[in-house]
Amino acid sequence: MSVFHQTIQAVMLDMDGTLIDTETVFQKSWFHCAQLFNFEFNITHYQKLIGRPLESSFHYIQSLLPENVLFDEFMSTLFQDQKKRQMQEGVQFRPGAKTLLKTLSKLPYLVGLVSSSKRSFIHDHFKALSCESIFDIIIAYEDTALHKPDPAPYKKACQALQVNPKHTLAVEDSNIGSISALEAGCQTIFVPQFIQPNTPLQPKLLAVYDSLEHVTDYLIKIS
Repeated sequence: MSVFHQTIQAVMLDMDGTLIDTETVFQKSWFHCAQLFNFEFNITHYQKLIGRPLESSFHYIQSLLPENVLFDEFMSTLFQDQKKRQMQEGVQFRPGAKTLLKTLSKLPYLVGLVSSSKRSFIHDHFKALSCESIFDIIIAYEDTALHKPDPAPYKKACQALQVNPKHTLAVEDSNIGSISALEAGCQTIFVPQFIQPNTPLQPKLLAVYDSLEHVTDYLIKIS
């Protein structure tokens, strides 16, 4: 990995697993529902879902289900369980996320969110955390025809902010999201939650940090 950087003009952040700890709730729901419907599901299965829009994973999910389990019934149960858990556990920032956002509000960067989640989901979470106003642009699932790992979401965010991707720093927690950012031409920092960057990806990353606190320190240092 190289820590060399072009001048940064914009910072693009992923949401699920990067800024907000939705992945813990999602993972609990998946394991609970797999047990409920009596099929094998392990951490490797879950890791293949991280970073992708759920809609693009339907074929993979279908392949996991036993023949006697209806896809629509399983997905309905999964969604209901996720919603229940989110209401019970609340919406939580990832460690260092609140400080990162506060720091970005004081630094001379444009700030974007590039997410695979639907806009209504993003809005509900940011409303609960009172942080939507910091973003100059929000790219949601509905905003592009192609989704992560395709570079389309990051390209659209850069175009909307009129910044060159090479002057854009992306922060991601998944291989899927990082590939999207890198293919768009963004400098990319990987902050893992449940998965580490794969071997081919590592040399392309600006850095791998174990906390968003290090991202904050990095941005302050180069500002």
